[in-house]
Amino acid sequence: MGTAPPPRKVVVDDTDSAIQYGAVGWFPADPSGLQHGNFGPIYNGTTSGASSNANFTFHFTGSSILVQGSIIVTTDANNVTDPSWTCTVDGIAIPNPKPTFQFPENNWPLCQQDTITLGQHVLTVKVTSKGQPFYFDSLIYTPAPDAVFESAVLLYPDGDPALTYSPGWKKDGEQVAQTANMQVTLNFYGTSATLYSQIPSHYPPNATTGRYILDGEAPITFPLNGLAGATDTQFNIPTLTTPTLVAGAHNLTVIYDGDINHTPLAVKQFLVTNTTTSSSSVPASVPFTSPSPTGPAKSHSSLNKGVIAGAVVAAVLVVALLVGIYFLRIRRRRRRDMDEMSTSTSYPVTIGAAPAGSYYAASSSHSSSKHTRSATSSDALSVPQLTAHAKSRPVAPPTVVLQHEDSGVRRGGPSAEPLVTPIVVELPPGYSLA
Repeated sequence: MGTAPPPRKVVVDDTDSAIQYGAVGWFPADPSGLQHGNFGPIYNGTTSGASSNANFTFHFTGSSILVQGSIIVTTDANNVTDPSWTCTVDGIAIPNPKPTFQFPENNWPLCQQDTITLGQHVLTVKVTSKGQPFYFDSLIYTPAPDAVFESAVLLYPDGDPALTYSPGWKKDGEQVAQTANMQVTLNFYGTSATLYSQIPSHYPPNATTGRYILDGEAPITFPLNGLAGATDTQFNIPTLTTPTLVAGAHNLTVIYDGDINHTPLAVKQFLVTNTTTSSSSVPASVPFTSPSPTGPAKSHSSLNKGVIAGAVVAAVLVVALLVGIYFLRIRRRRRRDMDEMSTSTSYPVTIGAAPAGSYYAASSSHSSSKHTRSATSSDALSVPQLTAHAKSRPVAPPTVVLQHEDSGVRRGGPSAEPLVTPIVVELPPGYSLA
């Protein structure tokens, strides 16, 4: 089994509601006055300032924390700098790198702790100012590996497993491309992505262009301006930002159009906005395709509409099928009940025209006189009842008792044909007194 990728860091803007500012001291800084140094522009175009004593806290679950802002300090005759600040995690002080740095810079590490026991923590920043503003811009922390965010900005470094590079890229502080049509592909889940790059001073400064293809649509060209007369490498430069997208899985391919005579395309990191997956999950990679698109892909919203329509049709068909099965079962049950009623009803079988136990005597001269007696078990005709289970069984012929008497033979009455041929049993004659 391979090693799980490390969790992606979370970037928190100074305007995030999770940051709890003290009641006094803070104000929104003017971005136009914060264009300092070569560490790039302020994050997201906003910064919070404090020109008097102030503080803020931030609750997080993670294993590292970084506080960034613009450093602009002054030093008096007694070598005391203004402003000054302290940072603690759970009440324990964490490092404050170079708090007296004399050159204004954006994206400066105001305080940083790279290793903290994974768990719930509270960051507290306390500012002391005699009038020189303290500028706080953003927080970056490492969350738990299984953390899931409904709305966050995740940092994908240049070596993230979600990034796939074509052959030819080289590592020079960041990933660098210098040949036309070299490309990098990012698979992400969110609503937008921004590429951050450096503009290195030891490469040709000539401007060129790049292209990006988003979800298979037509390529969009963006500029790679080069240093444009600057002598120092520029860091943390937002090179391209996608339009706002429907939240979901997306594919971004970035293509370099220049060559060794132009400024290169560099990849430091991508910031992905509004992800709903785990901070360490890796979307499925997509193989490289030709930089020239073969045709626009269907939009995400169109796919969603198609899926919804298909689901509705399928649901209607399933309901109709269930209703049909229900009524079919009722119909079969009714038919079975009617069959059972018709086959289980007994119908008497009449042997001859006279009822059982009634006999008609005929004299030798054929003058008839009626004699009756009660029927006995030997007199009655045994007729089996026909049921659904006995339809194929043969019906046993009934037994007819024929008794010889002194005046002649007694037998059944009128000559009606029996339904079943009877078995005749003869008894010896009986004699009566004259």
